[in-house]
Amino acid sequence: EKNIPSLDILVKSAKDIYFHLLLFAIDINGMSYHELTVFDIISVQNIEESIEAIKKMIKLNEKNEAEEQLIELINTGLHNRAAKRFEIPVFHAEKESDDSIAFISRSEAGEELYFSVDFSEDVDNFIDNVQGLYDHFDVDGHVNTLLNEQSQSCSYSLGVSALVDDARKIKQSLNTLSDEITDMFTHELKDFFT
Repeated sequence: EKNIPSLDILVKSAKDIYFHLLLFAIDINGMSYHELTVFDIISVQNIEESIEAIKKMIKLNEKNEAEEQLIELINTGLHNRAAKRFEIPVFHAEKESDDSIAFISRSEAGEELYFSVDFSEDVDNFIDNVQGLYDHFDVDGHVNTLLNEQSQSCSYSLGVSALVDDARKIKQSLNTLSDEITDMFTHELKDFFT
C-alpha cells in the first residue's frame, strides 16, 4: 500500500501521458509517405481520431475521479455531522449513475431505504432535489404501501402503529439529510464546484 501513488500523482501522470502522445501524434503527422509505409500508412484522420479519443478518455477519468471524490466528501460530511450529535449517519451516498446519487439506509424497523436524487444540473437543483425527498415523503402513503405488501406476504409483519412510527422517523431522517446536504453544499463543498 505504501507504493500506491496519490490521486494527484495519477492525474498528473495521465496528463503527462496525454502530452507525450500528442507530441508523438504530431511527429507521425509530419512524417513523409515513405516513412509511414512501414506502418501500413496511418492516416492523419485516424491520428486525429485517436487524439480525440485520448482527450475524451482523460476527461472521463477526471470526471469519474471527481465524482468519486464528491461521494467521499458527502459521506465524510454526513459522518462528521452525525458524530457531533453522538449518532451514526442515517444515510450514506453512492453513485447511482452519471446523473444521480443514491442515499441508502435502513429504517429502525428494518426497511431498506433507497432514495435516488438527480444531479444532472447545478448544485442548487441538487439541494432542491434532496429537499424534495422530505417534502414529498407521505407518511400515510408509505404506511399504506407497506400494509399492502404485508397483506401479500411480501414484507415483514409489523403493526400499524409501528409502521406509522417508523415512517415518521424516516421522514425526520430525510429532513436531517436535507438540512445537512444544504449546509454542506453551501459551506465546505461550495469550492468543489468553482
